Amino acid sequence: MVLRELTVNELHIVQNNDGVVQIISAAKESLDEHEVQG
Repeated sequence: MVLRELTVNELHIVQNNDGVVQIISAAKESLDEHEVQG
């Protein structure tokens, strides 16, 4: 997963209270969620 190829407009980045950042690619019709520890 190379984030530098994606623009901020293509991503919805939400950080919850647990400190887990969910990166959802808006470019895909079926949204793929990637959870990373931040």
